[in-house]
Amino acid sequence: MDQDGTQLNIVEISVITALLIGLEISLSIFLYGIGFGAVIDPAALDSLIMTLPTGVVLASLMHYKKLSYRKLFHSSSTSISNTFLVLTVPILLVIYGSNIIISDFANIVIWLFPLSPAAVASFPDLYSNGFPSIAMVCIVAPVIEELLFRGIFVRNFLQMYSLKRTLIYSALIFAIAHMNVYQLPVAFMMGLFLGWLYARTRSLWPCILAHMAFNSVSTILFFVDDQASKILPDGRLPMHSPIEQVVAMTVAGIGMLALTWLFQRQARRTSVADDDTDSR
Repeated sequence: MDQDGTQLNIVEISVITALLIGLEISLSIFLYGIGFGAVIDPAALDSLIMTLPTGVVLASLMHYKKLSYRKLFHSSSTSISNTFLVLTVPILLVIYGSNIIISDFANIVIWLFPLSPAAVASFPDLYSNGFPSIAMVCIVAPVIEELLFRGIFVRNFLQMYSLKRTLIYSALIFAIAHMNVYQLPVAFMMGLFLGWLYARTRSLWPCILAHMAFNSVSTILFFVDDQASKILPDGRLPMHSPIEQVVAMTVAGIGMLALTWLFQRQARRTSVADDDTDSR
């Protein structure tokens, strides 16, 4: 991977994340203070509160590190079209299966930390603003978040730390930045997967695809499964059946095996190409 001009260690990026959280809290207080929560639904408002500060921090860091958006999006030797062609189906398999597994895991978190009555009451209005809210959650937020958390943070960590430390550091920061105990475990697990995708592809496009797909599957299930009418008094949704859970784990497992095989094959090809170059 190309080296950026200025490197940031885990302490410095933690401070930047603390600043990001401070901006999110300030924006949240401001928007709720002026009554914005009464005119926009919870899903869009939460995305807006995280996306705007993330964009500010992203723009500042890109200027500081002298990065171009072209370099940030795709620094792989593999073309963007080939990346999508090869990885789309396995990624979608992982996302669909993991969405079901993670939703049941989220139920356990809600059982440990029940939602407030106000939060439960707002659930039916989650996407009351329609398409603008869905676009914010499924398109805008994933792009902005991937640019910062994978494009800047993971890219930076890979130039300083091992893959294992990179994935753990970046997933923790991604989870903490969501400022929500209910999203924290979900964001951490997604952070591990998205960081791994970026490390193996050196491209943000697979990460954006996976992030968009995860949010979109959650949104589609909200409407198709009529989840607003099924929410329990403490905020949980009914658990999936054992059969559904097994199917979900199988589908996600197949996707992960396919991705692992594809990345290993790419690594072998790259190694052979480097050997041929050295022998000339």
